[in-house]
Amino acid sequence: MVPPQHSLVRMLSTWTLRALPAWSRAPLQDDPQATVAAILQAGYAGLQVEAGDPLMDAGFRAGAVMHAAGRVIAPAQAHELVSRHKALGFGLTTIHLGTGFESAAEGHALVEAVLEAAAAQRYPVHVETHRATLTQDPRRTLDLVERYPALRFNGDFSHWYAGCELRYGDWERKLDLLQPVFDRVRYLHGRIADCGALQPAILDEGVPHVRDFRALWTRAMAGFRAHAGPGESLYFAPELLPHAFEVEGRMVYPAYARQRRGVDGRTEDDCDRWQQGLLLADIAEDCWEAAGGA
Repeated sequence: MVPPQHSLVRMLSTWTLRALPAWSRAPLQDDPQATVAAILQAGYAGLQVEAGDPLMDAGFRAGAVMHAAGRVIAPAQAHELVSRHKALGFGLTTIHLGTGFESAAEGHALVEAVLEAAAAQRYPVHVETHRATLTQDPRRTLDLVERYPALRFNGDFSHWYAGCELRYGDWERKLDLLQPVFDRVRYLHGRIADCGALQPAILDEGVPHVRDFRALWTRAMAGFRAHAGPGESLYFAPELLPHAFEVEGRMVYPAYARQRRGVDGRTEDDCDRWQQGLLLADIAEDCWEAAGGA
């Protein structure tokens, strides 16, 4: 009997929809159900949201694939987060783990708590490669993989490419060294960085940093295909953050989206993040084919 084939599934992080400029072509509507329907019609299979997102209930009602995002900075939080997300009906969760300031012992305790919670509740939890977390450094991440081979990742390689200037030095050797991470990627956040910015607009697919991300994603997809279980899916979710947004009544300025001065003199995003997300998903499809995907 031929085992079920692996698949690449397009998701959309709803961060991509936040604080879009008025001229964006995103199909946002007053009715969340209509918005979700338009997102699915655009080719996405589902949404990745934070619990309580305005589109969460509409996504579940529409039968979309629904994934969660969260953060764990203390071991005791792991079981609570997994229990809550599983009870809400999500299929899996990707997490920011820690702050990056943990000692080796503290980092080990965090990883063990997450792995134990995921195993106990039979619920997938993928640790995101992200700045200001336990996985902000590639070397430390590789050390964690060696100690905890059961780790699975949400690869957001923009954080390493820009934050660790991954391109500086022997690029091909770095790709080879990162193979244990690639083999454990089960989710990918769609964002392409250059060496100076985490989220520049893609205006030319032939520029070096776009080619580099094709290599990163193709490696991760090939690693997934070689090591994932029969019928398992790899999820690709464009996650393009705004320049600023409100959290609990206060404005924060992560400055992911780059800004320009518009015709009215006010600053605005320099691109349509909705359109950029569709482009990233198309690039991911190319990488999937290059990795041997059907």
